[in-house]
Order: sequence, then C-alpha cells, then structure tokens
Amino acid sequence: MTQLDQIIDKLNTDGFVSRNWALSMYIGRLASRMTDLRELGWEFHTENVKEHGGINYYYYVKRSPLKKEVFKVEGIGQIIRYN
Repeated sequence: MTQLDQIIDKLNTDGFVSRNWALSMYIGRLASRMTDLRELGWEFHTENVKEHGGINYYYYVKRSPLKKEVFKVEGIGQIIRYN
C-alpha cells in the first residue's frame, strides 16, 4: 500500500489526517502528499491544534472527488466506473 493509499484510506474512514498520525505511519512528507491529493480534486480545511504540550496539524476533508473503481472483465479488459 502506497503512502497516498494509506492517507486516502484514513481520510475515507475518519474524515481527517494529522501530521502526528502520518509520522507514526512513517509518512514524513504529509504536506506534499496532500498537495498530490488536491491535484486529484480533494479539498481540505486545515487546523493547528495544541495537543500534549505541542502542536499537531490536521487536514479535514471538505470535499472528496468521485471515487474511481476499476473492474477487470475477461475478454474485454478494464471497465472504469466513477461513483
């Protein structure tokens, strides 16, 4: 699973990702991955939150793009569906 896949899974499950979560998953360049997602059509609300004597940076989903599903059909190839 790629870093982008891990981030998308977290966003779809919880609706947000944080810098500290990303670091715990060994994703050191969260801001860069979030830029990649913005280019794919995602929109985020960002917020600095004071936690445990430090500051954590959160990205909350405002809008996610249509989800792309790829189906492999024998004899035809791939069918792509957006929902």
